[in-house]
Amino acid sequence: MKSNQYNKFGLPTDEPLKWYQTEPNVETSNDVSDLDQNLLYKYSKVAENLLAEEVLKYNNKQHGNNRYQHNWMKTIMSKGTLADKVAAQIVQVQNSPIHSLALINNLTSMVKVGKKKECLQVMENLVELWLNDLLVPDRKLVPFSARPLHILEQLDQALQHKCLLHWWFEGRLKEFYIAFIKALEVISKDSIESIKGKAIGCMSKLLAANAEQEQLLLAQLVNKLGDPHQEVASKAIHYLQLVLRKHPNMQPVVLEEVEKMIFRPNIQPKAQYYSVCFLIQFHLSLEDKNLASSMINLYFCLFKACIKKGELDSKMMQNLLSGVKRAFPYAKDSFSDTLADHVDTLHKLVHVSSFGVALHALCLLHQVAQASSSIEDRFYSALYKKMLDPEALKTKHLALFLNIVYKSLKNDSKPARVQAYVKRLLQLALSAHSNLACSILYLVSQVICRNRDQIILELKAEESGTVKFEEDDDEEEKYTDVKLNEDEETVKPEMTKPSGSWSWVEDKQGRRPQNSDPNEYEPFSRNPLFSKAEKVGLRELALLASHYHPTVALFAQNLLDKEIIKYSGDILVDFSSARFLDRFSFKNPKKEAQKGPVFSRTSQYQPKGVRSLRIDSTRFLNISEEQIPKEDLFMYQYMQKKMQAMAEKKEEEEKDESDNESVNSEEFEKMLFGNRKDLDDDDDDDEVEEDEEIDEGSLDFEHDVVKAEKSGKGKKTKKRQVLHEDDDDEDGDFSDEEGLPSDFASAEEFAEMLQNAGIDDNAAGSHAVRNADNSHAKQLKWEQNRERGPWGGGGNKRKAKGPMIMGKGKKRKTK
Repeated sequence: MKSNQYNKFGLPTDEPLKWYQTEPNVETSNDVSDLDQNLLYKYSKVAENLLAEEVLKYNNKQHGNNRYQHNWMKTIMSKGTLADKVAAQIVQVQNSPIHSLALINNLTSMVKVGKKKECLQVMENLVELWLNDLLVPDRKLVPFSARPLHILEQLDQALQHKCLLHWWFEGRLKEFYIAFIKALEVISKDSIESIKGKAIGCMSKLLAANAEQEQLLLAQLVNKLGDPHQEVASKAIHYLQLVLRKHPNMQPVVLEEVEKMIFRPNIQPKAQYYSVCFLIQFHLSLEDKNLASSMINLYFCLFKACIKKGELDSKMMQNLLSGVKRAFPYAKDSFSDTLADHVDTLHKLVHVSSFGVALHALCLLHQVAQASSSIEDRFYSALYKKMLDPEALKTKHLALFLNIVYKSLKNDSKPARVQAYVKRLLQLALSAHSNLACSILYLVSQVICRNRDQIILELKAEESGTVKFEEDDDEEEKYTDVKLNEDEETVKPEMTKPSGSWSWVEDKQGRRPQNSDPNEYEPFSRNPLFSKAEKVGLRELALLASHYHPTVALFAQNLLDKEIIKYSGDILVDFSSARFLDRFSFKNPKKEAQKGPVFSRTSQYQPKGVRSLRIDSTRFLNISEEQIPKEDLFMYQYMQKKMQAMAEKKEEEEKDESDNESVNSEEFEKMLFGNRKDLDDDDDDDEVEEDEEIDEGSLDFEHDVVKAEKSGKGKKTKKRQVLHEDDDDEDGDFSDEEGLPSDFASAEEFAEMLQNAGIDDNAAGSHAVRNADNSHAKQLKWEQNRERGPWGGGGNKRKAKGPMIMGKGKKRKTK
């Protein structure tokens, strides 16, 4: 179908018209209550027949014009793979939705739990098909029974048939869409969490994109808040938030649906908990007063139920208090009296429940105290006592804790109470971690800055100095006797009774003791107004000024010097142990969190400037020391020394390498040894001299062995002496005319040398023997073969235990 649309430049577009853009323009009335059922049945049959005839004509036309393409599409839809079948059917529906109702019904019937792979693939494709091609963007689908059929008689036959065709198709399309949503509901109840998550995602996508069947889709999504699997319930909260982010005006409708599920009979407590977790994330404004009032009513109903069950210290109670705290500023005019009725219960929660629940209760009491000044003193006393809780040092809600303290001090108009709070905060900082200590000092600085005209903190030297302890001259222990009463002989130590009004300390008669010193500080006073903190100096600042952490000491010194602390980052994050270790781990910085409405600024905090640089980076090390923050100065100096040591070590290595190259150069060798030829000749002389020493040693050894034999054979001894003389002469012959030793000799000279020594030419080798008695050559060869073995020297050789001297065919061993 050709397009009659025009783009923003006034040119016609090539995009085909959607089916709802070709609907005939007929004036219709909304009053169809008196529609005759017989007329409805009549026109239904007519419209059904018209649609069947139109589909048959369309198929014949496609078969005639595009025969090969039409047959190919039929083959794909019948014999192709699953992906090809789904794609072919979707293409056919996109080409002409009015003539493809059977294909739409077929695709919808494929969304079943039995075939999960087929179901997932068809489900995602069908969602895109409905949103892009089938649903009408600006209105809901109208069923055939809601059409004004009585006006058709006034129209001509062609227009009448066209209206019936479009109305019938739209009615059938609405039925298929409802069937698809119900199929998604069945899939969302599957046992596999991933499949349920995808079904919930498809429903939320349909709800956010189109208003068709929004009530049914919303009910199904809200119902998944009570899913037994935690991951599915969390996904339901996430998808509902996406829908409300796109359509903020749907918040009252969603609240009504959630309220129906919360008060459903036999509802699980976990479902109620996840519903409250979703409700406290609503984004309210000053225009949402009625919505805030409805939410507070719902919260208080659940609050009373938790009180009856005794669930004072639970996550549900914490979320309820957080929800009331967020909604109360938008509806405080109508709920101040209602909250006043629950003040006693909230104070009970502060003292009985965990620190997290107590903080949320204190936040709510602070809002009530601002609206009603009658409970102001009670709130400040409860907060003053809660600051001594040991959980305050290790809670996960440090930001909330410091926030409520700062808001309370900022709005307090009594300087004595503010000074009591400041002193207790400094006492808390003495035993806190570095990040909490720095945050407390920064908070104190901001409080002093805002109340400079009313609050004057005198930091006298004698009051804020360090505490001095008496020291003995010697280090020996001293023991003293305890004085006993002569009558009762019982120990009566002097007790210092705490004083001050509203004190918990009482004597045995139930009376409070009188003040012993009107200027004495009372740290355990119930009411901070009577702690007399303004009478003493802030000695805690002097102790904090000598803190091991440089930033804590710097902040404390700034307060002692009456300077305002300035810091541009998040102190709780920058000075935490995790952040300190991250700076040493040399990791790449994490990616920034996605932009969107959040309820925790700390989770999205990203350090900036010098604090965002790694300590081993070049940018960090190139910054001057004056620009480095005090808390990073130690790491900066450490890395500078380390880099300097590495540079010096590298210079030494390069220097050693250059020295080695100069020592190994040819010029150095020529200077040290002369030329290379003289060096080689000297090596040859050394080798010849070593050979001569070895030969002389062996001959001397033979001479000693011969002397050890019988001395009666003078002839043989005489022969051996001659042999030694010949050997000496032979050793002297291994030199050339120049007097230098030679490693090689001619063959004739070597044969003559062997003959003079009594060794045959063929007997040379590793198995050669000395022929001192001039034995026959055959005898020598036989001796050599016997020594070599049957494999001619290739097998195992028998090693001689000592030197052997051969003579006249006999083998003699020397001892």
